[in-house]
Amino acid sequence: MNPSRIFLPYLVGLLMISCSHDEAETIVPTPSEPTTTPISWSVLPIQGMQGSRALVNNDGDLRNACSQGKGESIGIWGDYDLTVNGEKRTIEGFLNNVELIYYGISNSEDSPTGWDVKEDQFWELGGQYRFRAYYPQTSVKEHVVGSSNATTFVINYNTTQMQEDLLVAYQPINTMQWNLSNPVPLKFRHALAGLKFQFQFEEGLYETDKLTSCWLQNTEKRDFTSVGMLAYGTEDPNNDNKYNPNWLDWHESYNSPSTEKMYYWESTDGVTYTRTSSSNTPATAYTGTSKEGTAFLNNDGHLLIIPQQSDGTVQLCFTTYEGGETVYRIPIPVKTGTSMATQRANNTYDANNTLILGSAIEENGTDFVAGYLYNYTITITKTNLGISLSIAPWNELKSSFDISF
Repeated sequence: MNPSRIFLPYLVGLLMISCSHDEAETIVPTPSEPTTTPISWSVLPIQGMQGSRALVNNDGDLRNACSQGKGESIGIWGDYDLTVNGEKRTIEGFLNNVELIYYGISNSEDSPTGWDVKEDQFWELGGQYRFRAYYPQTSVKEHVVGSSNATTFVINYNTTQMQEDLLVAYQPINTMQWNLSNPVPLKFRHALAGLKFQFQFEEGLYETDKLTSCWLQNTEKRDFTSVGMLAYGTEDPNNDNKYNPNWLDWHESYNSPSTEKMYYWESTDGVTYTRTSSSNTPATAYTGTSKEGTAFLNNDGHLLIIPQQSDGTVQLCFTTYEGGETVYRIPIPVKTGTSMATQRANNTYDANNTLILGSAIEENGTDFVAGYLYNYTITITKTNLGISLSIAPWNELKSSFDISF
C-alpha cells in the first residue's frame, strides 16, 4: 500500500545514531582551557543557476537574505568533545538551532566577516567541535525534527507547500590544529533537485500558442513523491552503512494518488511560445503570473523536488490556449544520467581543515540527485509530442550533456 509512508522506526534509528556513533577522530588528552577568543563564522561562496529570484546563487544571495532586518537566517547546531584528565566528555548543544545573521562588516563586530550569532560563544582549547547548519531557518524551522543536532539534521519537507532552496553544511574543527582567530567556514550544498519545463514547436512548424497550465501526476503505480524526510549525517550505504556526517539520506513520506495534481499551476494570461522562419521563442512553465500555483513562481521556472529514483511513470500534464480543455500527458523519461547510488560525500579536508566534498555521479543512473537541475524541452510536432533533457550540476551554467528520447 503506497499512500502515506511515515518512517518512525527509521527516525528512532536516527536518534540512536545521533546519540552514539563511532568517532573517527582520536581526541588528544588535554586539560580544559577556556579561551577568550569568540567563535566567528564565514559562509563560503555558493554557485548556482544565474538569474533566479529564490535559488541561491552565491554567498552574496545569502548575505542579502540573512541581513539584519531582512527576516531570514541560517540555523546552527554545535557540539564538542573534550578530554580532561584522561576522561572524555561531550558537551552537546552549546549551539542549539541558533540564528546566524549577517550584520555587515565593521570594526565593532566580533566577526571579521560580518556573520555573527546574538550571544558570543568562546573556543575551548582541546575541543573537537562539530557544527551543522541549514538555510533558510526562518522559512522551514517548524518542519525541522526537534531531535536534530550537530550529529544529524532531520527535516520533513513537502515540496508542494515549500519551494525554498534548502541548503545544508557540516564542518568539524579540531582546536589543536586550528587557528582560533579564523572563522568557521560553512560550505553549503543544495539538498533538493530541480525540474524545468520548456515548450516549443518543432523546426519547420511555424505556429503560435500559449501554455495555460501545467502539473505533474502519478499513474496507478504512484512512484513519484512530493514529500520526503531528509537525514543529513547518517549511515552511508556506500561505506558499509558506517556513519558519514556528510551523507544526505532522503526517504519518501507520501506518494500522491493518480487523481491528485501535483504542483498545479495555471497561468493568468498564458505563456506564449512561437516559431517563425527566423526565430524560436519557447514558453517556460511556472513563470509569469498565475491564477493558481503562485508558490511555484519564485525559482525562475524550476520546480524544487525531493531527490529520488526516476521511474518513468510520473506524467507531465499541460493545457494550451489552442487546445482548450484538452489535457496533454507525457511521461517524464526514466533515463536521467545521474545516480544517487554512486554519489560520494567523503570526510576529506584540506590543509586548513576545511571540508572538501567529493562527488562522483554515475552518468548512466536513473535518479533525480540533490544539487542537479533537469531541464526538459517539450517539442510539439504536427502529429506527436517529443521530449528532450539536459542536465546540469547546480554550480554550472551550461548542461553537462544532452539526452534525446
